[in-house]
Amino acid sequence: VDGLHLEGAGALLQGPGASKIRKSDPPLEVRCQGPLIVDFDNAQARLDDHVEVTQVYEQGPPDRLICDRLLFRLAAKAKKSSSADSAPTQSRGRATQTTKAQLSDSVERIIAVGTPAIIDAPQSQFYAKAASMDYTLASRLVRLNNGPTGAPVILRQGKNKFEARALEYEAAEDGRLGKLFATGPGELEIVQASGEVVNATWKKSL
Repeated sequence: VDGLHLEGAGALLQGPGASKIRKSDPPLEVRCQGPLIVDFDNAQARLDDHVEVTQVYEQGPPDRLICDRLLFRLAAKAKKSSSADSAPTQSRGRATQTTKAQLSDSVERIIAVGTPAIIDAPQSQFYAKAASMDYTLASRLVRLNNGPTGAPVILRQGKNKFEARALEYEAAEDGRLGKLFATGPGELEIVQASGEVVNATWKKSL
């Protein structure tokens, strides 16, 4: 796939602390070396092989996600609105306008898998590295996992740093703390507004 343009999913590259999606957020530009496979029966679409997602701003460097596979979980309405012949379809080259519209309007979750998958988003001072990244758009729930024997996942947001076997974070409304769950062993470093640095380590869970 040479190009796939997605509106409304920009918060994927902005980190778990990002504000809710705004219409002014730049869209995601997606490309890969494999086909786009859309399966409306199972309400999902998939991209494989050197997947790269970028979010380009008018000023400064772009935010970027690199992974081996990118999976879109679609809303039920996408399945209902598909044609009677709903067998999985493949698209090589530039995705059709119909496919773009269906995906942009229907994406509920985005799952990135890699060895590892990496988000490097300088615009929002966000960096993440994990074998699996799972982002639910409506709840802004983020899950990072490297499996029971993998290296720790890495998450950096601004000056704050987290490392753990797995991380799960659900963002709250602006100005409020979200919910964090982390499977150990792990460690964190949080820089408070006063400049005080808080460090913590744990063996089992946080």
